[in-house]
Amino acid sequence: MATATLRAERVRLIKYLAPGRGLARPQGFVVQIEGVAARERVDGFGEVVVSRDHAAPTMRELRMRAEALVGSEFPALDDPRRALRKCRGWEPVGGLGRGPRQSAKLAFEMALLDALLKVGESATKGAWLPGQKHLPHQRYAVPAGPPELPADTLSDALRKDPGTSWALRLRLSGDDERDLSWVRQVTAIERELGRKRPLWLVGGGRRDNAGARFVRMLSSFVTDDDVDLLWEEPLARASESSFARLRQRTPLARLSGRSRLGKLQRLAGDSVTIVASRSATSTWQAAALAREVGGLCLSLHQFHSIVGLRAAARAARLANPDLRLMLAGERGSRITDSALAALASATTEIDRYVPEVRAGAWPMLASGVSTGGFVSQLDLAELATVAIELAEVPAPILRPATEPPNRFPSYPLAGAALALRSMLLETEALRVGLHTRRVAPNHFLMRHPDVGAVSGFCDSELSLTSHAVSASAADKGITRGLLQTAGLPVPTGMTFPAGGAAQAYEAALRLGFPLVVKPAGGSKGTAVTVDITTEPQLRAALTEVEESKYAETGIVVERYVTGDDYRILATRDEVLSVIRREPASVVGDGRRTVAELVLAANVVRRQNPHLAKRLIVLDGRVDDQLARQSLTRDAVPAAGKRVRLRAEGNLSLGGDSREVLDELHPTVAALATAAVAAIPGLPYAGLDVLLEDHRRPLGEQQASILEVNSRPVQSMHHFPMYGPPRNVSARLVSDAVRAMGVVPGEPAERLTVAAEISARAGGAGYRHWLGELATQLGVAGSVRADGDGHRLLAHGPASRVGLLLRMAFQGNAGSEIVETVAQPVTTVPPTGFRVERRSGRGADG
Repeated sequence: MATATLRAERVRLIKYLAPGRGLARPQGFVVQIEGVAARERVDGFGEVVVSRDHAAPTMRELRMRAEALVGSEFPALDDPRRALRKCRGWEPVGGLGRGPRQSAKLAFEMALLDALLKVGESATKGAWLPGQKHLPHQRYAVPAGPPELPADTLSDALRKDPGTSWALRLRLSGDDERDLSWVRQVTAIERELGRKRPLWLVGGGRRDNAGARFVRMLSSFVTDDDVDLLWEEPLARASESSFARLRQRTPLARLSGRSRLGKLQRLAGDSVTIVASRSATSTWQAAALAREVGGLCLSLHQFHSIVGLRAAARAARLANPDLRLMLAGERGSRITDSALAALASATTEIDRYVPEVRAGAWPMLASGVSTGGFVSQLDLAELATVAIELAEVPAPILRPATEPPNRFPSYPLAGAALALRSMLLETEALRVGLHTRRVAPNHFLMRHPDVGAVSGFCDSELSLTSHAVSASAADKGITRGLLQTAGLPVPTGMTFPAGGAAQAYEAALRLGFPLVVKPAGGSKGTAVTVDITTEPQLRAALTEVEESKYAETGIVVERYVTGDDYRILATRDEVLSVIRREPASVVGDGRRTVAELVLAANVVRRQNPHLAKRLIVLDGRVDDQLARQSLTRDAVPAAGKRVRLRAEGNLSLGGDSREVLDELHPTVAALATAAVAAIPGLPYAGLDVLLEDHRRPLGEQQASILEVNSRPVQSMHHFPMYGPPRNVSARLVSDAVRAMGVVPGEPAERLTVAAEISARAGGAGYRHWLGELATQLGVAGSVRADGDGHRLLAHGPASRVGLLLRMAFQGNAGSEIVETVAQPVTTVPPTGFRVERRSGRGADG
């Protein structure tokens, strides 16, 4: 490119769910700056990860910065600060705090630097990418030491590590003898394996005198064994005075432990390197610390500025030429990793880039490392599986291609890991005055308080349904036979036992193409292949069944029947809801690629409680479907053009749901009720039916019943993507109550529920977690300790009280809930939610 000027044309903001457990998972933000330089498009990518509490304000800050950035021009010069100063609110140091404003600033700085580095042979590129980038010198986190971990187990863990890590990271316990024993064991095992890596000790929470004592012990050990030891942040902050802790809110606070660390380093001499890692957020702080300790590990999370951190590294090296200066790893994808590697490479004063070997898989999000910047492009296929919010500045003016999808504000935890079917049924039971006892994630009992009659549900199957009936409905071969006996339409086909792929293959050829192959007892579209037209496709489909988790249930081969895919929820005498399941597709807007349209479609699905985890996945089957339409993932469909992504209409594979009960023809309704009645003892079922048009009489079209499900996924009827939601759970509970010989009460819109929560583990931490969740849901009440469990009182909209009760059973990390026993009460608690100690002892502090 001839010019060295970049013009920002558009900014895309993508929020995604980071790896983690429970509702408190961190959230990441990807910033993409779409720019133009010398009439060529240049993209820059940045990233930041924040806590869940900071996610919403961080998105607001990002939007504000994006609006100020678009339309600006930036010179690619030797000093990138000249370009960055054109960004609103940018400063080369992080300043105070780690709030949303600082996080947004870092993400945009990273994205703009990435874009500037890609502009021709700019001077910026020469200053930031001098030759080969550093490879990360990772630290391997050693499992907890003795006595929790036997010596043999520790040895096995270290042997499994391939030895490619630069150092071994040991988190100390604070017990001198135990920690020293652990260091000795690890050193001995390393020597036995022929390795000699530094041991990077972390923490331990020691006070000043205890820290000095342990340093002497380590020094004696190092003198004898010649071991390279680094000790990161060895002293506990709790040992500081109250005044010193109060000063943490001021710039001087970052150096409040400087003299203490310096004394410890002087005591250790050359035997142990004391590493400061959390005290420096500015250039002068880094320089001051460098004069006191032997090691400094700078963190981008502390600085919130790549340029500022680089300047601090230079100042620290000037202050102490012998300093071991390192750059820490950060939470984030390949975008962050590549930016940090480039920073370490461009900053000669930094000795090592030392991220830890991650225990869990973090999404990569970028498909390659750029030779000019940090990364070359986003991996939209992976982003589509984790993105939860998408915004563009300026916002595109698009004509809506389809009707607006339904929104469900009463369920703000869309996609939470819970048994949605069971939760909906328990909520309805409480609404009509029943008492409930939940004993498993998908199993609860319900009792009428007046007559004592008991019933319950396992998933969505009524406990009164016999095992024989349930097994008959689950076996596709038996179901086909019963439906045929009743004179109902089913596809021509056969069922074969597990391992019968050869016989199934020969029978399939006799049936003739097109075909369907699926497991005899599968669900959610697992290992189901439809519209098979060639022998290679048939062999591949049979192999997929044999390799699936349902392989032992057998193999079903059927003639492929054309038509729209419907799920009909019906009793023996009435149809409750009809969902037309439409194959996964996107509608072009003339601007975005197929992959970008899928990303946007999945963000919408994330807001639907039933579809939040049933996303469109860009895989080989999608590529095959696109190829049939002469398209690829990078193609830009014309405005209004619908692009089909899957052949089957399964919701678990990204299909859309549309409720159409009001349009159902009476003959189709009669077919559905007859199918339920054909299975003896079955009170209701979810029917998979193929029809040409649900509005036309059966006599004018072909129809086929594919499956009868005794445990229907009734939540899809509560949360259709389009069309009116149907509260079918209320009807199922009402019928169950009538089967007890009782007339159900009028369902309450608002509930007050008292619950006893039995637990094997989970104390004050569990109660505080439950209190935060209740506040988030807008539920009033309280929770307090009660023996080995807890007592919960919750008041609010019935849907949210039911959701809180279900989450109470699920628990947080470290808790183990045995059961919850709940009943509606008339007490209405005050506004707000209290986390209390045992009865009469006030609130937890």
